[in-house]
Amino acid sequence: MVKDIVEKVFRATMAFSLMMLVGFNGFAQEPGMQPDQEQQEVRTDFSEEEIEQFVEATEKVMPIEMAAQEKMTEIVEEEGLTVERYNEIATMQQLGMEGQISEEEEEAFEAATARVTEIQAEAEAEIRETLNDEGLSLEEFQEIISAYHQDPELRQRVDEKMDM
Repeated sequence: MVKDIVEKVFRATMAFSLMMLVGFNGFAQEPGMQPDQEQQEVRTDFSEEEIEQFVEATEKVMPIEMAAQEKMTEIVEEEGLTVERYNEIATMQQLGMEGQISEEEEEAFEAATARVTEIQAEAEAEIRETLNDEGLSLEEFQEIISAYHQDPELRQRVDEKMDM
């Protein structure tokens, strides 16, 4: 169960990170769906204090991220698109295939993106503040999540802290 929670947080955080990197185009994609994404070397020698901070921060950040994702999904749907179609349009734009998007869908996409950008900015500010209160930067938090996903030993250390 703890592993499921951490994995959900990992996926949510990676999706959130992807939103920040790609300007919300394709925000609902799973992190593993990035074909060019290479697994990078990550730091794994985190102190017990850093792991404690991470666990405490995770419990506070997850509801913020989940609420932001729900709001963004609602926005996309309010604009008349499914999340899947929103992602398809984002991909088409990135590939320079705008001609294959109807004018109506283009307008809905642009309206949704503008609103989603506002939600993301609010969520990012709240997350940064929450992490700062826990003694972590967003970058440090993401670094631990990446290491958790890649390093079984670190995963075990984090899981043990979450079980307490």
